[in-house]
Amino acid sequence: MVTKDTTYQGYANYATWAVALWMDNDEYLSKELHNLAHRDSRAMHRRVDALKDLVSEILPDLGGSLAGDLLGWATDQVDWQEILESHDEE
Repeated sequence: MVTKDTTYQGYANYATWAVALWMDNDEYLSKELHNLAHRDSRAMHRRVDALKDLVSEILPDLGGSLAGDLLGWATDQVDWQEILESHDEE
């Protein structure tokens, strides 16, 4: 569930902004995000799932630990659809 009570740099929250920023600044991830936002004809929920999968592939597996719990919480805060929609407008 994404909490939208605050915004950060024009995004729903810090976690959303941070993911978008890192994706924009990595050549491979930026290209993949662009493809999902512009060329992928699947329904939005399928593109959101694909984006989540893409990001989860690059995150470390921290197992059952405080760091793992915090990373899981942070990724749950990301508004994945907002990232796709903001890049679809470009």
